[in-house]
Amino acid sequence: MTDENKGYPTGTRRSQGRSNAGRPPLLSVMASACIVAATLAVQSPLAAAQAKPDGQVVAPLGSGKAAATFASKDRLKIEAMLTDELQRVVDRQKRLEGQGKIVRVKASLDITSKALVIDLSRAYVPKFNGGRFEDQQHELAMVAMSILSGTIAVDEVRFLFDGKSIYKYFPQDEIAPRQPKATTVEPADLVVVSAAHGYYFHYEDNTWRLQRPAPQGVYEDLITQYLAQHLEGYLGARSAANLGIPRSHLSDTHVPSGHPWWKMSARTYLESQFPDNPTMWSTSDNQGDDRQYDQDINARPKFANHINATALLSIHTNADDGSGTARGTIVAYHTGRETSRALGSSVLCYMAEQIHAVPGYGSFPVAAAPTGYTNKGENELAHMPAIIVETAFHTNATDAAALQDTNFQKGAMRGVEKGYRMWRQGKPCTAQAIASIPAATGYINTAFPVTVNFQGYPQLPVKAETKVVSCPATWNCSNMVKSTTMLSQTQLQYQILCTSPNQVADASFTVDTTLVDADGVRTQPVRNTYTCKWPAT
Repeated sequence: MTDENKGYPTGTRRSQGRSNAGRPPLLSVMASACIVAATLAVQSPLAAAQAKPDGQVVAPLGSGKAAATFASKDRLKIEAMLTDELQRVVDRQKRLEGQGKIVRVKASLDITSKALVIDLSRAYVPKFNGGRFEDQQHELAMVAMSILSGTIAVDEVRFLFDGKSIYKYFPQDEIAPRQPKATTVEPADLVVVSAAHGYYFHYEDNTWRLQRPAPQGVYEDLITQYLAQHLEGYLGARSAANLGIPRSHLSDTHVPSGHPWWKMSARTYLESQFPDNPTMWSTSDNQGDDRQYDQDINARPKFANHINATALLSIHTNADDGSGTARGTIVAYHTGRETSRALGSSVLCYMAEQIHAVPGYGSFPVAAAPTGYTNKGENELAHMPAIIVETAFHTNATDAAALQDTNFQKGAMRGVEKGYRMWRQGKPCTAQAIASIPAATGYINTAFPVTVNFQGYPQLPVKAETKVVSCPATWNCSNMVKSTTMLSQTQLQYQILCTSPNQVADASFTVDTTLVDADGVRTQPVRNTYTCKWPAT
C-alpha cells in the first residue's frame, strides 16, 4: 500500500492517515502449431480525433418498454409506421442477383418473445444467401431499431420471407443446434478476435476493394484492426488467453494488391496460411464476381471451428441507412444460443462500465442487452459461443470521432475483455460500488485500519479517495488518496494515522469516500466516519 497524498487529519502538526508495461506478444494459431503474429507496425491511417463530449443522452438501441405494455391500437400504429419506413428503405435498396424489383415488407411486434419481425415478400430472396444479403437485412434492422429506441424494447430481430424462414429457400445453410461448451475456466483458453473486414478481390474488374464505405472518414475495414489489437493485448494480459487472429498484423506488402497485409481480409490471409484447406476460406454458394465478399464472412467462424476456439469475438463498427442519426454500442448473438447470449450480456455490461469511465463518454449509449439474429454468418457458423460487437456507428459524426479516439478504443475493448473474463469465470454482471464502510476507531498517534466493503471486480491498483465533510475546529484536516494493490474478494483496507502531540480529547471525522480502480471506474461516494481516541492513562 502506498500513500499518494499524506496529509489527513492533524492536530497541531501534519499526520498521515496499474502500469502499462508494454503489450505482450500476440498469438495466432495454425493447424498444428502457433504462429507469432507481429504487433501492428504502422500508425493509424486516421488522424486520431479528439472525441467531443456527447452532451445529450441518447437511448441505446433495443431499449424501451415491453411491447405488451402498449395498448393494441398503439402497437398497430407503431407497426404501420415501421412498415412504411422500411418499405421506403427497401424500395431504394440496390437489388442483388435474383431479387425482384417489387418487394413488399411488413413489420410487426411479437409481444411474447419481444421480437421485431420483418416479413418481406418472396421477391426479396436473392440467388445467394451471403454477405450482401446480410447487409441489406442489417440496414433494415438498424432503421427499425432506431425508430423504436427508447420506446419499445427489442430482444430479437427476426426476418421472414413470405412468412417463412430463409432456410426454406436455402435449406443447405441451416445449422443444426450444437451443445454449448462449458463455461468453467480451462488452463488454455483460445479466443478468436476477428476484426472486420479488409480488402478482398472483385472479379468483375479484377480490383481489390474495401468492403465498407466511409461516410464520416472512418473505414470499418481498417479501424477494427486497432480496436482488435487493443482487445488482444487485454485478453493476453488480463485473461491469460491464447489468441487466434484471422487477419494479419504485418505491415509487409501483400504483393498482388499492393496493400499492407494488415489491411487485407481474413479470407485472403487465411488462404496464405492454410493453402491446402480451401473449405475454410473458399466456401460459399456464390461463385460470381463478388464471391470473396461472402467467403470472407464464412472464413472467420470456420477458422475458429478449425482451431477449436473457446469463443469467437467479432469486432465491427456499425452503419445505419445513411441518415447518420443512429448511435451507440450493440452486441448481436445467434437467436436460441443461450451461452452466446450470456457472453453478449456480460460483454455489454462491462463495455458500459468501461466506456462510461472514459472522460467525455459518461452518457455514451450502450445497449443493456444483446440482440438475437439468425442471419449473421459469423455467429451462425461458429461451433462455439460467438458474438458480434458493433462498437459504434461509423455513419454518425459523434460516434466516428469516438472510434478515432484512442481512449475510447481502449475503454470499449477493456469492456469486451472484462465481459469475456467474467463470463468465463461464471461471475454475474455487477456494478462496481461501495457496499458499506463501518465506522472506525483508533488511538491518536497509532495507525488503525479503515475497512471498505465493496462489490464488483475492480482492476488493481485501487484508490480510496476521501473528501472531508466535517473536521473538529482544533484539528487540521485535508483530503486524502490511498492506493492499494491488496484486496480480498469484497473488501479492502487502508490505514489512518491521527497525529497530535497535545490533543487530549477524542475527535470524530466525517468524510465521503470514493473508490477508483486502475481503469478509472469510479464508485458513487459513501459517507463514513472514524474516531481518534486519546489513549487511556
